[in-house]
Amino acid sequence: MREQRRKEFYFCLDLGSAVADGKGMIYDNNQDTSEGVAVDSRTLTMKARWSVAPAGAPTAMAMDREHRRLFIAGRDPQFFVVMDADSGKVVQSFPISGGVDADAYDPSTGLLFVSTRDGMIHIFHEESPDKFTVFDPIKTQYGVKTMALDPKTHNLNLYLITSDFGPPRAPAPEQPHPQPNPMDRIRGRSDCWSTGDDGSDREKWDRLSKQC
Repeated sequence: MREQRRKEFYFCLDLGSAVADGKGMIYDNNQDTSEGVAVDSRTLTMKARWSVAPAGAPTAMAMDREHRRLFIAGRDPQFFVVMDADSGKVVQSFPISGGVDADAYDPSTGLLFVSTRDGMIHIFHEESPDKFTVFDPIKTQYGVKTMALDPKTHNLNLYLITSDFGPPRAPAPEQPHPQPNPMDRIRGRSDCWSTGDDGSDREKWDRLSKQC
């Protein structure tokens, strides 16, 4: 029993950004080591650990199951990388804005979206498993970084939440570069933002859909 327990609790992962390939493998980010981790859910064993360089501190992950590609976005350095889910090879990488929190892939259109705290949605299109093109990003609002994609509509139904922000705190030894802080809940507000709320962004999305 002691040996069995040792095997069961050999490792522990925070699965906040994890994705599954539908065949038994689970992939997740290790933000502390700037790695992508592959875990076999059938045997509960870690199969591989791969560097996500040039990205670092990865916080978001999505997957193209058909073509076995992982989409990983990191905060430090600020890069988005496309990784082979079988070999761990980084096949393409792109710089992104600061404070990435989420990414989402739509297999029907081949479009990938990356949202960041700086108020940007970076948009990429999968031309092939090893070639991605970049569209102009969509400007949202500072603090918008939490995102979910509705793949059924194939419209840019990206629902993002933000709030009003006040000035950053004074620099301190433990936080030499403070970020703007959310205002007090009583004084501030929370908003749900969708690109459909703005005509120009809606037109941009319509053009993207036609191209893809």
